[in-house]
Amino acid sequence: MKRKMLFCLVITLSLAIILVGCGKNKDSTTSVTSKRNDTSVKVETERVETIGVKGSSAGNIVNNGLVAQQGSVIYFSNISDKGKLYKINGDGKGSSKINDDNSQFINVIGQWVYYVNQVSSNENYIYKIKTDGTGRTQVCNDQSKFINVAGDWIFYSNDSDEGRLYKIRTDGTGRTKLNDDWSSNINLYGDSIYYTNWLDEGKIYSIKLNGSGRTKLNNDNSYYINVVDNGIYYSNWSDDGKIYKMNLDGTDRTRMNEEWSKYLNIEGNWIYYTNEKDRGKIYKIKADGTDKTKVGSDSAEYINIIEDKVYFISKLEKGKLFRISISGEKREIVK
Repeated sequence: MKRKMLFCLVITLSLAIILVGCGKNKDSTTSVTSKRNDTSVKVETERVETIGVKGSSAGNIVNNGLVAQQGSVIYFSNISDKGKLYKINGDGKGSSKINDDNSQFINVIGQWVYYVNQVSSNENYIYKIKTDGTGRTQVCNDQSKFINVAGDWIFYSNDSDEGRLYKIRTDGTGRTKLNDDWSSNINLYGDSIYYTNWLDEGKIYSIKLNGSGRTKLNNDNSYYINVVDNGIYYSNWSDDGKIYKMNLDGTDRTRMNEEWSKYLNIEGNWIYYTNEKDRGKIYKIKADGTDKTKVGSDSAEYINIIEDKVYFISKLEKGKLFRISISGEKREIVK
């Protein structure tokens, strides 16, 4: 009888320990690892890390985010109609207007399009609108640039607070300052944010998504940074605008070309840029610096890329958005 009572007591204590252990696990931080760094990012909260789909590519956002894609539909800033937000099928047919705002830094996730409404040079607020044109909502009152939407969060440069890096939930809650740097050219990659710090002459920094781990990565005056495939590509204005590449920790800094290069955007294994030695025409080189090729004959700015199409604004035909194939063919206006 005593043995039975002792056995029951041991079982009871074991169950209690197991239940206490489960209770602790419920409050612990969990994490999920992304398999596609180009389309997702790890978003941190105080207790839980979740993966969120990104609303646009880094290369498009650092080029004013003129186009974004969801499925077979392209959302774009119609330069021919004062930058108003339009959508069009990938084949160039079925163009329709979504709003009357001058829309830049476009991100699309689910049924929502997020963008900066460029009311004037001193009024640029984050808005969202459903893909069918309903539900237009101002997200916050901050003057904002370089917005990157990932999952339920928007990361942005807050010009109302001297360009400091902020994040806010897509419903307008949880507004949080992440650093004290004048932050530009914002990229999300893995569990970090990469940006140029204009309080330090445009040098590249990184910081974790929760604002910790701020790290300086180089000493170059850096523009148009693209963080892809575990590397950072940028136009180095400390060396006459040549393209450079380095590792995520700032090591293995390497020059990739010899001409003044602007509006960098990376797609696949190719770096697209404007060659200022050739009047700003679009060129591409492979990510290892080989196979330089002229893509188009336009003097261009703000290179955006969706799949096999390169979008740009022509310097000679201001007020028009064009696109060509990645091989430089089929030039057409987008409106």
